[in-house]
Amino acid sequence: MYIKYKMGKFGNYKIYNIKNLLLLIVFYSTQLIAQKQNRTMQDTIKYFNPGLNAKSFDLTPQFLPLRINVSAKFEEIAPLSHEYSGGTIQQFSDPSLNSRIAFNSVKTNYVISWKSELIDGYQPSFILQEGNRILIEAGTWQLFNMEGRLLNKGRRGTSHLLMNKKNALFFYINANGELSGRTFSDGSEICASSILFGDVYFRRFMTIHDSSIFLIENERQLDPHMHYVAGSSIISKYGLEDIFKFQNPDDIKNVRDAGYLNINSTAVIGASFRDSLVFTYQDRLLIVDSNLKIVSAFSDNFAPLSISTDEAGRIYLLNDNENGRCLWVITKEGEKLFSVEVPEALVHPPIVGYDHRVFIPCEKNIAIIEQDGKHLSSYIIKHKFNGAIVTADDNLLVSDGSEVVAFDNKGESTVLFKSDTSEFCTPPVITESGNILVASKEYLYCLESR
Repeated sequence: MYIKYKMGKFGNYKIYNIKNLLLLIVFYSTQLIAQKQNRTMQDTIKYFNPGLNAKSFDLTPQFLPLRINVSAKFEEIAPLSHEYSGGTIQQFSDPSLNSRIAFNSVKTNYVISWKSELIDGYQPSFILQEGNRILIEAGTWQLFNMEGRLLNKGRRGTSHLLMNKKNALFFYINANGELSGRTFSDGSEICASSILFGDVYFRRFMTIHDSSIFLIENERQLDPHMHYVAGSSIISKYGLEDIFKFQNPDDIKNVRDAGYLNINSTAVIGASFRDSLVFTYQDRLLIVDSNLKIVSAFSDNFAPLSISTDEAGRIYLLNDNENGRCLWVITKEGEKLFSVEVPEALVHPPIVGYDHRVFIPCEKNIAIIEQDGKHLSSYIIKHKFNGAIVTADDNLLVSDGSEVVAFDNKGESTVLFKSDTSEFCTPPVITESGNILVASKEYLYCLESR
């Protein structure tokens, strides 16, 4: 028995044997079931806790769709006061990755107070500054005092750098895949603790809460022949109690493995707010607490590119979706406050002002998104965007080629400093005394106002 049906606008006909048609139906049904099973496997998160007799558990969160709430007024849920965050303790300022700094800017001309030579061949990407110490992040780390004297240096491994002011320590994963802890005073190492999977994973994000360190780790593709394909990320937690209590480096024990979540994706990114961690991967957005317990899980159709948060737990998600490249602002309850297209956006965590304007760096400008999601204006980049911070008085400081430029909330720009010899390659940093730190490939500069 045969059937005949018309295909397409050109009126072509195809004839199928009913048996073959049934086989096709079965085949595609099987494919749909397999896709659903794969989605279930992807959504299954394995939880491992060494304290539970070293057992693991499969978790399948109930993913709720993000809800659009265009009627919500941003101001009604915005906090009334600024949250003090201190200095820049990691890339993009702090664990929220929103590039805020707690100090005001000074709109005046700056001159060089001092400059210090950096290690040749390693281009710096970020300047960390806390207390009376400056830390340069490149392929190496370099520790300076506030007068520009180099105190120590070393090689960085598979992570970024993280400063911890309370205990006057900084952390990173060293070249051996160990968690290295060093002192602010002279950069001496007080611990090099083995952690799970060594250098097999790149630690994309680290944050410290109380006496624990949390890491978002992406599996690296180490097999060039692709016999084994990397396929997972982990959210891990380690206790630092023994390190924070040290009296003598010889007394230091390893960090305590406090468990981890295993996710079936190598592209997990995240940020934190207060004691919660937000992470996202293809079509998924989750919030976990400090015990790695899944608090919320949401779904939509998107490919995440970068993420940041604010003090109210709002999530700023730059992503690609069916409408193109967009910024979504989402509450921690899963309400999407707005979506705005930013087609030329660079992959950079959204910069969030204290007034909750959002700045999205693009190749030739910085898009300004108002609280209601309207994109009304932009700041022009004259040379090359190399990073920015937003100050407590709502000015945006930008490294633009060889210039450090301040943009105020009225859109007016002021060139604070222009170098005749160097192009800057880090975001500027303001110190508590009002000086600006910025780095080129060759030098670390400290700028002071006239």
